[in-house]
Amino acid sequence: MDLDGEIDILTAPPLGERLDDLTAPVHPDLMLDLRAASMVAARITNPRTMVPRHMCA
Repeated sequence: MDLDGEIDILTAPPLGERLDDLTAPVHPDLMLDLRAASMVAARITNPRTMVPRHMCA
């Protein structure tokens, strides 16, 4: 999933809900591409579910 623009206190909650929906299955596969995001100023995911970059292909 490519994300762009600003991810801030107003946009993070609905984005977080959408990410929760996408990762609800038992073995979800989701990769976020934040390279085009101009600002990420709010926590949008549970940090325990994040995969370190070196583990991504």
